[in-house]
Amino acid sequence: MTHKPVLTLSDDDNIAVVQQKVEPGNELSSPDLVAQSAIPLGHKIALTEIRLLQVAT
Repeated sequence: MTHKPVLTLSDDDNIAVVQQKVEPGNELSSPDLVAQSAIPLGHKIALTEIRLLQVAT
């Protein structure tokens, strides 16, 4: 099993918490999602686009 640098509680979640410092260019939860800049430990990130008035799950 490959360790992913983000934690989600459900496969349906659209947000995640970063479990380790992520450097630019590193893959996050899938090959489609790559860090554009450094992300610090504990930071919350969106896994998909979250539109205005959409609930983050």
